Amino acid sequence: MSAQGTEIVAHAAEFAELPPHSQNETSVPLERLHQLSVSVTAELGRTRLPLREILRLGPGSVIALDREVSQPVDLRVNGVLIARGEIVVVEDRFAVRIVELIQPALSELC
Repeated sequence: MSAQGTEIVAHAAEFAELPPHSQNETSVPLERLHQLSVSVTAELGRTRLPLREILRLGPGSVIALDREVSQPVDLRVNGVLIARGEIVVVEDRFAVRIVELIQPALSELC
């Protein structure tokens, strides 16, 4: 009985049985996912600027970011943080040496 005097009736849920998995069904092999391209970004830092300051930017302008030189950069895949690392040079190109892997939240991946 509830606080209002009406009876509450509960029943066990009944679900239809799923058919067994058929070998004939088309499933995507994991190897096919290896061919997908994703966007990888190394983020040095961030800042917020008023639009009037952005309009004043030109060659030689310097923008201060929110990180110190010694702090690691964020490595993002499709915008999701997956690792942190340090900037290195490989054959005259910048690169990132991963120093920490980050386990992204499931909600970030979807």
